[in-house]
Amino acid sequence: MFIEEKAKPKIKKVTENYVNYIFGTDEELVPSLESFQNAYIFQRNKLKRKFFDCWTEYNLMQRSQRAEMKKKMEIAEQHYAHGLLNLALQNWINWMQLQKKQQALAANKIQTVLGTRLLKTVIKGWHELTLDAKKARDYFERLERGEFDEIYELYPRPSLIAKDEISNLPYRVALKIFTYLNILDLGRCAQVCRFWKVLTQSNSLWNKINFSAVKNRIQDKQVIYLLQKFRPYVICLNFRGCSSLQWPSFKCVDITNGTLRMLSRCCLNLQYLSLAYCRKFTDKGLQYLATGKGCHKLIYLDLSGCTQISVDGFRFLAAGLQGLQHLEINDLVTLTDSCFLALLENTHHIASVSMLGSPYLSDIAFKAFSHKKKLSKLSIEGNGRITDAAFKSLHRSCSHLSCFYVNDCPKITDITLKGISFLKNLTTLSLADCIRVSDQGVRYFVEGLSGSKLKELNLANCIRISDVSLLRISQRCHRLTSLSLCYCDHLTDSGIELLSNLSLLTSIDLSGTNIMDQGLSSLGNSGRIITLSLSECPGITNLGLQKFCQQTKELDYLDVSHCLSFTDQCMKTLAFCCRSLTSLNIAGCPTLTDISIQHLSGVCHYLHFLDISGCVSLTDKVIKYLLKGCKQLCVLKMLYCKNITNQAAFKAMAKIEDCEFSNETPPTWFAYDCFGNLLDPSLKEQEGNEEQEEDLTSKNVSV
Repeated sequence: MFIEEKAKPKIKKVTENYVNYIFGTDEELVPSLESFQNAYIFQRNKLKRKFFDCWTEYNLMQRSQRAEMKKKMEIAEQHYAHGLLNLALQNWINWMQLQKKQQALAANKIQTVLGTRLLKTVIKGWHELTLDAKKARDYFERLERGEFDEIYELYPRPSLIAKDEISNLPYRVALKIFTYLNILDLGRCAQVCRFWKVLTQSNSLWNKINFSAVKNRIQDKQVIYLLQKFRPYVICLNFRGCSSLQWPSFKCVDITNGTLRMLSRCCLNLQYLSLAYCRKFTDKGLQYLATGKGCHKLIYLDLSGCTQISVDGFRFLAAGLQGLQHLEINDLVTLTDSCFLALLENTHHIASVSMLGSPYLSDIAFKAFSHKKKLSKLSIEGNGRITDAAFKSLHRSCSHLSCFYVNDCPKITDITLKGISFLKNLTTLSLADCIRVSDQGVRYFVEGLSGSKLKELNLANCIRISDVSLLRISQRCHRLTSLSLCYCDHLTDSGIELLSNLSLLTSIDLSGTNIMDQGLSSLGNSGRIITLSLSECPGITNLGLQKFCQQTKELDYLDVSHCLSFTDQCMKTLAFCCRSLTSLNIAGCPTLTDISIQHLSGVCHYLHFLDISGCVSLTDKVIKYLLKGCKQLCVLKMLYCKNITNQAAFKAMAKIEDCEFSNETPPTWFAYDCFGNLLDPSLKEQEGNEEQEEDLTSKNVSV
């Protein structure tokens, strides 16, 4: 009753004829052809859908199986690869362990052999040193006992069969040693042995031939022989001061405009030219030099002392020598700002400039350096006009500046040091005689960008420097190798003791300071000092120098001139401890006698320079000792030695290359008379004042 009539099936009610109804014999109940088609299509679609679903499910199953199989294969391959790697790694680990064991065994064997060899070397060196010290001690004891007067052979001569030490060195190392010899020394070395002769014939030794070093001994035939033999390798010749040469090609002539004109025509590859103190050429010659075919490759030019050059001459140089890199214009009292600006107008590659003794240049000229970005070295000396403003902006453009020399410029103050503290590559700083520089300026610089890179520092006669500066230097300047503090009156032993912390310090100048024995002894603790100057240090006695020498065995240069308290005992310790000494200045030491020179000549066989001026107690025996013991002595100064005769001096002059002698009375500023007796200090001050007045008078006359 809930079904609508139109929705009810059109089936008759069960009638009496059930058979017809059941078997469909009723016409109304028999399905039509369209019904069969629909039923067939429906069944077919149903089967298709069923088969498609099964096929889809099968494909998905196959795809999942393949993906799973692929994943399992990758895992298997990774596992297999890891297994191979583990096997290889295990084999490598086993091999490395074996190698380490073998290396350890080899290292132990090598260490054992090295230790044995080192012990043998140490024992051998100790044995030789002990024998050497014993011979030296015996030598000094015999000298004190007076058992002999002549110098005997302290060290035995080597056997003629043995090979010398230089021949045992590598070829390049031995060749490097020979580069420090002059022409005559090379000629002598060629006669020693075959190996030395081969070394002296090396082409690299004859690239630069300096005849000026032997200008008083060189002859024409020697010059001709050397140039004919080594002509293909020579790139630099120096005949400066060789007035003894008479061959027309080498004869000493004056440099004139014609000479410069010839250079500009013929010397197409000339790179270095020095016209220092040649005053017979004019601006016209420089015009030839700049406009000719040659000389355009010049990179170095020295015009020191050429006071005849005017603004036009410098303008000619700037126009023609645009590639100039190094310029020397020292001792040019006529050099003005206009000259200097004209020279810098077109020279954009300037790397180093030296202007020593140019008093009329002002800040205007030095400000021109602000445009020279390649400047690496600047040298100025004796200029009273330059101020701090000249270097105010130096660090902004000259970032490559490494050497800064500004000496004897009284208007320079701490502000300059503050300005250059921003330079990053400064390694050399010299402010000698800049009396306004104080501790604050040194603090500015050492705490700047270049403080830790500084290698050379010169603060000579900076009278405002005290121990505070030495403290800051010792804390920051760990690469410092050379230090000059002469005539800094406010320094004490407390500040000098701090310098012993500078492990790389090898050269120090403390002349005219208040250093005492304690400070000198502490300075020798590092044991690295090679060059030491203690001139005019009255606080130093025998005890201080003896302690220093005992700690510093490698001392090469020593200046103890005008130290009046030194005696023969001090020189004995010096000779015994510092046997590699090459330069010694003991001028103005009146208490030293012939015994001191006998000690030195018997042990210090490498001595090249010796100054005994004012040693009034020395006699002719000194000459005999020196000629017998110091075979390498090249320079000997014997001024104010009244007890040395002319005959002995002439004998020394014949054997020693540079020998100065006079037997006059020592001047009063030596502070003692001809007998070694100390004078009244007032006399010394009076003569010093007279000398200053003479210097001022001469400067005024020159101006």
